Order: sequence, then structure tokens, then C-alpha cells
Amino acid sequence: MSPFPSLDSLLKWSRSLKSQRFRHMLTTTVACATLMSLITPRAFAEPAAEVSRNIDTVQSIDTEKDFTVTEEVTTDTHTVDQADSKNITDTSKDLDKEDLAKDIKDAADTAATTGEKTSAPKSPEAEKPAKAEEKKSADKKSTENALTWGVRSSFNNYTGGPTKVFDGAEQNEQKNQFTFQLYSVTYDKDKEKLEAKFKGGVHYQKYCTDNTNHTGCELDLKIENPRIVMSKEGSHVFAKVSSKKYKSAETYTNEGTDDTKPLATLYTANARFEEKDGKVIWSEIPALLTKDGSEMFSEFYPVNSALDSLTFSFEKSKLNGSSGDYKRLSTDNAKYVVAAEKFDNDVKYEQHRELFKFKDHVIVATSDHRFTPEKNPGFALLDRDLNQKASKNLRLNNYGAVAFDEANGDLYYVAKKEPEGNGGNRNLPANDDRKVLHKLHVDVKDGFKEASVVHTFADEITALGYNPYTKQVVVVTEKQTAIVNQASISPINLPEQSELAKQGDFTNPENLYGEVTDSNPEVNELLPMKDGSFVLNGDLSRAKKGEQKYYGLMVSINPKDTKNPAKLLKDSATESADIDSSAAHTNGETIIRYNKNVSEEYAVAQSFKFNNGSLAKESAGVVKGKDADIKNWGNAFVLEDGIVMALDAKDGMIKHVDAKLFKTISDEKQDEYGRKFEPIAFPKGAKTGSHQHGAILQLDKGTFYVPSYEDVKGESEETYVLRKIYDPKFTPKPHEQEREFPNFDEDKDNGDNNNNDGRDGNNHNNDAGSALSKTWATILGVLGALGGILGIFGVANHFFGDHIRHLIDQFRR
Repeated sequence: MSPFPSLDSLLKWSRSLKSQRFRHMLTTTVACATLMSLITPRAFAEPAAEVSRNIDTVQSIDTEKDFTVTEEVTTDTHTVDQADSKNITDTSKDLDKEDLAKDIKDAADTAATTGEKTSAPKSPEAEKPAKAEEKKSADKKSTENALTWGVRSSFNNYTGGPTKVFDGAEQNEQKNQFTFQLYSVTYDKDKEKLEAKFKGGVHYQKYCTDNTNHTGCELDLKIENPRIVMSKEGSHVFAKVSSKKYKSAETYTNEGTDDTKPLATLYTANARFEEKDGKVIWSEIPALLTKDGSEMFSEFYPVNSALDSLTFSFEKSKLNGSSGDYKRLSTDNAKYVVAAEKFDNDVKYEQHRELFKFKDHVIVATSDHRFTPEKNPGFALLDRDLNQKASKNLRLNNYGAVAFDEANGDLYYVAKKEPEGNGGNRNLPANDDRKVLHKLHVDVKDGFKEASVVHTFADEITALGYNPYTKQVVVVTEKQTAIVNQASISPINLPEQSELAKQGDFTNPENLYGEVTDSNPEVNELLPMKDGSFVLNGDLSRAKKGEQKYYGLMVSINPKDTKNPAKLLKDSATESADIDSSAAHTNGETIIRYNKNVSEEYAVAQSFKFNNGSLAKESAGVVKGKDADIKNWGNAFVLEDGIVMALDAKDGMIKHVDAKLFKTISDEKQDEYGRKFEPIAFPKGAKTGSHQHGAILQLDKGTFYVPSYEDVKGESEETYVLRKIYDPKFTPKPHEQEREFPNFDEDKDNGDNNNNDGRDGNNHNNDAGSALSKTWATILGVLGALGGILGIFGVANHFFGDHIRHLIDQFRR
């Protein structure tokens, strides 16, 4: 026989108690025991884990003041002692096993739920804004006459969305798409310019030392009142911005009113345009970050990183008198558009320029004047929108002896000698120091470094070139050639010109390796070919066959072939003296060259095909301007398919012509959008043939840079202005690697995130903290359960102690 009473005995005894009093006491005990098992492990384990992470600011659960308990649980238990035992039996008949079990279960469930809430507390102040924002979810609101934009989804995902939206802006439940109400919209029919202003803002306050009050935040970004501008010259989004850069004391600000500081470029040609029932809807407009936009995001996302596409709408009636005139931009289906941006370093047009691409940037090399120093000679680093990011003032040579090693970011060039004074009365001319090769390193972020001397040659340097197929920089002098972007420079002797001329049965050669002079210098182009060699188009290169003089002889240069580094390309020779001084360009296979002459009778061009070290004529001979569609050559670029993009200095038009007769291509294929190339009216394109500058530059599939002739300053003050033409449907890609902000957890994050790789800043300590929490949870959970059992025995002793002791005494007897 058991010494302890059975459950039936306890129930019988319980009937001698008032049912409600007994329920209060018993359920309170069970609730307290359950709470102890839930809260105590967390109260000990979480601070212990936080200490292991070396975090100073700890949100301790046991100090929270938000925990509330129902009135029933907190009923004063000392009144039970005053129960009248005589009245208990009158109510005991209504109490049975099922009622008691149900009460105990309910009490435990209530305590467990309360404990779970206590384990992850949030202040009412933090919860109220979130609930308010959910009520005005952008998903449930009309987006008419409004802008819908998520800014950037990954940014919202990693940071948990904005801390708040304000001034009429709304957000969806996921906090990754926002709606801004239309404030005003205007349209200029003549310029095809639409400007739409919107009201509202989003505010991100993240990685804070106090995420409740949002103080000490590593990231504090506010974007408000976005403004969209669409025009033929380019479309952009602007906004008022204040951005405390992540992990930095710097703050980027943008009032959103300066048209030169857009946050993103909009590609309207790739968007959907609808006009229905008096409403205009632009949907899914691609947006790429600009320099200012990248700064707004602490430069985590480089220029040309994709933002979320934009959608906005408005009623045409809001345009007032212009409502009937509004339509989609006429340039949206054009093959190429001339951008509004331009670069002018205020140096005269006749000073030679060369263009180089570097990732998604442009480098402009500008020569200095021989007698009167220019203001800004040297190098300029531009972004794709022609904004100057850095410059290096250097006195570059006048004959285009400059090359750029794109793979390593190194510029190689010939500089001028500093003139010496003549008795203090006047300065001597600054002549080119043609035997000394210099190098200058450039970085798209840090700009230009300090220049250094690479090598001093025995003879004068005539040409420099970079071959992107072999990534070699090669120098040609009057007697030698060498690869210069390697550990050691070992010049190789070139054959004597007379010996080289014999390869084509020529005599009396002149300037086969290029001509250099201080007065009226011209460029000797060293053209890179796909087989790794170069073709040298030397200025004033001549020879004879009998009594007949030939002009424009070109030479193949290959410094890797130490036995035969030079080969005469005899088919390049022509009897036309008009080609004696020419500019030449190539795509690695097709070569074109043209002269400088304003007369259609004497303006000529010629083309060749280079294959396996041999040169063959593409055009039958020299083609005169009067017989071609390019009347006066201003500049040119050979596309990959051999088509020539040429700037006609006669009418200022950019045209696509074939490489044989230089006629406009009439049967050019349509692209994937059904478009054909149409001649481009290029601003200030006329008169560009007055100096043969370096070739038109292609940055990528849809972007070209073309020199123009700016004469607004008057006679003899004309300057070289660089302009961009682009495919409005082409969206460029970033050249720098994108980073992501650390994952943000409002409950755990206290601003101690040191990672920039998109991971939670506390991940490196999570394993230790989790292990410690689990251990304490197990130990203290057991202690909590034992406490609950002891509590029940305490209640039993309080009410039934005398009976139990009486039974024990009987058992002992």
C-alpha cells in the first residue's frame, strides 16, 4: 500500500475546499512554475551569449517593463488562509477531474504564451509605427497619379526596409516597394521634356547602437521628393538625399534640384508606355546608378548598378494646355542619340587628342602647345557621362606618341622638354623629348599617380601602340622596336630602310618607320592587329620604283619575331600624293585611312584587309570625296563587322558607310528592335577635319565618343569638345564588383556589424552563443520543472499537511 494518497483521495479532499479559491492557488502555482522554466533560461543564457560576443549594449530580458500578467494570475494568495472550511463543502460538488485538468492546462498555456512574448520584447514605441505603416500598405492603395519605386530590392532585403516612410509616402507589407504621390507635372513640347515631381520620403536608420531610439546609426539614409525628368537628351531621376555613409563620418547630401546631379539614369526606350482614357502610364523603366547615386549608397553599388525599375502615371489633364501634345519620346526608337553631356578642357582644337577606354571610363590625352603652354594639357579621366573624375597636368608631345595598357592601367608617352630661358628675355620653344619614355598609372577610384621614366632609347621614338589581343605595349623608334610593359626592356634592331624597301622592289625610301619633326608634326599610327602584330602607318612614308614615286607605304611590326621584326606591306603603296599624310584606324582586320583636305576633289580615303601578315586592298584605290558619301573626313571608327562609322566634316553627319566605296549602307540589317541605323546630325561636327585627332572611341556595344569642333569662342579660339552618342535601348553593366550591406536584425543588431560581404555582422559568434544558450536552457529548464513540482508539494502541505502526517503516523504504527 502506497504511503501517499491517490488522485481520487486528493479530489475528495479538494471537495472540502472552495472550488474557486483552490483553482486560483493551484493554477497560479503551475503558471509560476511554467514561467520559471521558460524565462529563467533566457534570462541567464542570452546575457551570457552576449558577453561571449563582446557586445557592450545588451537588451536584458529580465529588466523589461513591458511584461504584464492577467489579474487572475496576480490575485493575492494570502486570502486563502482565511477560508472558512465550513462553507467549502457546499460548493465542492461542482468540481471534478476534468475541470481541474482543464484549469491546469489553461494556466500552463497562458504562462507559456506570456513567456514567449517576454523572450523577444519590443517596446510599444517600436511597434506602433510598424502597425501604422501596415495599415496604409501601398499594395492596397491606388497608384494613379503616383510613382511606384522600390529604390533597390537587395538593399531593402538586407537592411530590413526603411525605418519609416513619411510625408505621404506609402510602403507595401514587405517594405520593398514605395508609392509617392504626384505633386506636379509639366511638359515642354518643343524640347519633348517632361518633368514630374512627387511627394514623400523613406528613411533608413540601420546598424544603430540603439535600434529603438535610432541613435548611433552606422547608416542613416533619407530619400525624399523624387523628381523624374525625361527628354531627348537623356532621362534621369533626382531626389533630395541625406546619407550618412556606412561606417564613415562623411555625409552625402543632394538637394535634388541640380540637373547635373541625378541619382539614376532612366532608359525609357526599354520601358512600356501606355495612354488610355486620358491617362499616361510609364511602366518598368530601367534605372542605373550614376556617380551621385553610388555615393548615396556609400559606394557599395558602383556606377551602372541596377536599381529597381520605376512605374509612374498621371492624368494628361494635369499638363494643362500641353495635354494634347504629350507623346512618347521620339528618340525611344532611334538607333543612336546624342547625349547632352560633353567634355571641354578649354584647349585649342589643333592640339592633338587621343582617346582610350578604361573599364567604363574614358581617358583623354591632350598635347601641349610648343610655344604657349595650354591650361590643361595631359590626361583627364572621365566617367561614361563625361564628368571629369581626375586629371594630370603634363606637357605631352604633339605627334600622338601615347599608348594605354588597359589591362594594367598604365599610360606610356613622350613628354616635352622644359624650355630654358634666353638671358631672361624670352622662353625657347618646348620641343618633344623623343628619346625618353614615361609611364603614368591611373586608377578609376584614386585617379593618377606620379609619373616615372621607363626607358631612354638610343634613337627618337616615332610611334607607340597597345595590342589588346596580346596586351603588349610596343615602341617603334627610327631604328629599333621593343615591348615595354614587361620586367625588362630589350630593344630589337629594325632592318635598314633601304633593305626593307627592297622587299617590294622599292628604292629611295623615306620615313618608313615614321616621321618626327617639331614643326607641324603629324601622327604615326601603330595599329594593333588580331594576330598580335602591329601595322605602322608612318607619316610622309615614301619610296620609288624607277621614276615613279609612291606614297603611304605601311610596315608590319612584330617585336616577338626577333629575326624578322619588320615587313614591308607593299600593297599599301599608292601613286596618289593625297594620301602622303593620313590618319589610319582598324578593327584588327580592316584598315582605313584618309587625309585632311576640305576639297571634295582632294579629300581621299583608302581601305585594306590584313590577314596572316599580309595586306590586301579592300578599296580599288584611293576614293575621292566627290565619289563617296563622306565628302570631307572628320573622324572614323571601324566596327567589328567592317562597317565604317564616319564623321563627315562637310555636313557634320555621322554615317555608316562600306569600306570599299565609302557609300552609305542602304541594306543594313535591322536589329532585334526592328531598327536601322540612320545618319546622326552631330552637333558641331562640321570642320572637324581641320586636325586629324585620334579615332572615335567605342566604350561598349551601345556607347561611342566623338570629337566636335566648338567655335563659339571666336576665330582662333576653337576648342575640342568631346560628345557621347548612345543606343537608348542599351543598358551598360557595372565594371566594379557590387557589395551588399550586412543583414540587419532589429532584435539583435546593435551597430556592431563589421562585415561588408552581405552576412550578418554577428555571425562569427553565433555558434558559441547558441551552444551556451542551449546548455543553460537545458539546465535551468530542469530546475524550473523541479521548482514546479516543489510548488505543488508546497500547496499540498499547506492544505493537507495534517492529513498526510496523520496517515504517515498510522503507517509507521
